[in-house]
Parts: sequence; structure tokens; C-alpha cells
Amino acid sequence: MRALLIVSILFWGCAMKQGLSDYEPNPSARPANRVLIRSGRVTLKVKDIEVFQKEVVQRVQALQGWVETSDVTAHKNVWLKVRIPDSELEATMAWLGQLGTIKSRTLSTEDVTDQLLDLETRLRNLLLLRERYQSLLNQAKDVKDILEIEKELNRIQTEIEQLEGKLKVLKQRVAMASLQIDARQKRF
Repeated sequence: MRALLIVSILFWGCAMKQGLSDYEPNPSARPANRVLIRSGRVTLKVKDIEVFQKEVVQRVQALQGWVETSDVTAHKNVWLKVRIPDSELEATMAWLGQLGTIKSRTLSTEDVTDQLLDLETRLRNLLLLRERYQSLLNQAKDVKDILEIEKELNRIQTEIEQLEGKLKVLKQRVAMASLQIDARQKRF
């Protein structure tokens, strides 16, 4: 920590000498909170596989989640992959223990903070670039220039839409945790 402070002071001093006294670090460049995608997996044995599956689906729907995959075998096994609000992941994993005997439980996270910041920065830059090109288009007089600017605007718009789509998917993955459930019916 002390070394970081010394390096920061040296950088600031050098910046002042080079005429960069108006430099201000962007406080949002390093968020205090990390952005995480969480997922869980539970393997358990249950008394009645059909009742178990029905109860799980009802809970997922009550949480405004959804079932992504459902596979039931003839051997009284069910494999479910569900999406539920991230805030409900651990409680739901604990709730599953009330429906049967948990054999294994895994909780994992993926830090996507840098990825999210990168996408947001690229999107912001493209939006600014689009504004500049639209301004150039309004000033253009020559048909050739107009066509070239419109071609570039179309390319930029395509990139903006792709980034917006990626951001939407990433934010949804952060908001809605993935939970895999592998249940086997107890043999009596």
C-alpha cells in the first residue's frame, strides 16, 4: 500500500512538471464492488422424483426464474438447470436440502468486472464516434462524402448493437444465477 502511495505521488509530481496538472483520476474506473456471475450445483437423493421436480419448478417460477434444461430418465433421475435471482441462490440451495439428502454442493463465481467495464467503455466511445460522424454528415455537401460517412455510420451502428447485446446478456447472467440440480430417487 505504501509503495502504491509513493508511486502515485511520483506520477502526480511528474504529471505536474509535464503540464498535466488538470489530470484527475476517474473514480469509476476502479469500482469498489466486483461484478460476479454466480452458479451452483447440488446433487441429492429424494423420495419421489416427480414430486421433487414439481416443487423445484414451482419455486423457480415463484422466484421469477425459469427452467433452462430438464431431463428425466427412466431410472428415476432428474437433471435440471435453472436460472434464479442471484440473491436467492444460496437460500434455494439450502431449501433443496429440505427435499432430500444432499450428496454434494458446489458454489462458484466468475469475476466479470473487467469485461463489463471494457464493454461499457467501448460502447461509450462508439456512441461518441457516432455523434461525430452524424455531425460530419450534417455538414457534408459532396455525394461521395455523404455515402462514405453513411457507410461508416452503418458500421458503427452495427458495432453498437452488438455491444449492447453483449452487455444485456452479461448483465442478465449477473442478475440471474445458474443452478444445476441432479436428483436421484432413493431406492427402498
